[in-house]
Amino acid sequence: MTKNIKNGKERKKYLTTQEAAQILKISQSTVQRYVDKGMIKADKNPITGRRAVLTSSVVTLAAEYGIPLPEGF
Repeated sequence: MTKNIKNGKERKKYLTTQEAAQILKISQSTVQRYVDKGMIKADKNPITGRRAVLTSSVVTLAAEYGIPLPEGF
């Protein structure tokens, strides 16, 4: 868990691609393309092959493109 600077609450270090898509208001496939392009940082689970998106990377991308984050995020 990492600390949310805005409200001091703990938040997850990683998000699923679905969670990242909902936060950024884009499709899950777009999140996957952004990961492939290096625009969003993620780790891949070696067993399941699923991506674990870094929350900090989503926050950074949202700030760069002026995408408002959900209340309390």
